[in-house]
Amino acid sequence: MEHTADAKRSNFMRTVGRINRGVVLTAAIFLVLVIYLIALGLMRNAEKPAISAIAEEYIHTETEYTMLPEDQRMITPRISQRNLAQYGNDMIRDISSYFISKKANYEFNVNFLRESHLEQAKGINVITESEKEILRFNSFVFDKDTVTVDVLTKYTRTTTTQNEPPIGNTVDRLMLQKVDGKWKLIYANISYKTNNIDGEEGEVSA
Repeated sequence: MEHTADAKRSNFMRTVGRINRGVVLTAAIFLVLVIYLIALGLMRNAEKPAISAIAEEYIHTETEYTMLPEDQRMITPRISQRNLAQYGNDMIRDISSYFISKKANYEFNVNFLRESHLEQAKGINVITESEKEILRFNSFVFDKDTVTVDVLTKYTRTTTTQNEPPIGNTVDRLMLQKVDGKWKLIYANISYKTNNIDGEEGEVSA
């Protein structure tokens, strides 16, 4: 009987030992995970100023290119085809410099702007003022080496056409990827609609 009791006690102690090792291992894994998540969060927060700067700079650059050259922002522009083409080339150079090196990523944006230039060169809805004020960054959604950013902006636009819509808020969405230590755009949906006064994302123009 004593031998049986000793065996039972021995089995019990081994079971307790296995449970204790399991608890310790689980706790260690959980602690490592917590430390990793905290470190990841700190690293991502440290990247936000650089991401914000690129996003803000791009928004201002594209918004400026919604207009013709400054000396042509009038009811009847007198820009030559040659100068319009050169302005378009300058626009493509500046816009593409923010993107990763794939034409498809910025092609929609430059095509939208180029079509607007052609229309304005004919005197149709010539934009004389186009400006976006950054109100706040609504969100940063990280996924591995990419981040999607929603930016609330206040858009001001004046054209030579009457009945211009009022100033309003728009939400711009940009996705960036870190390449060789620098954040580059994968895509940028910049809204020029002025009826989003509540800050919700509406129809996107570019």
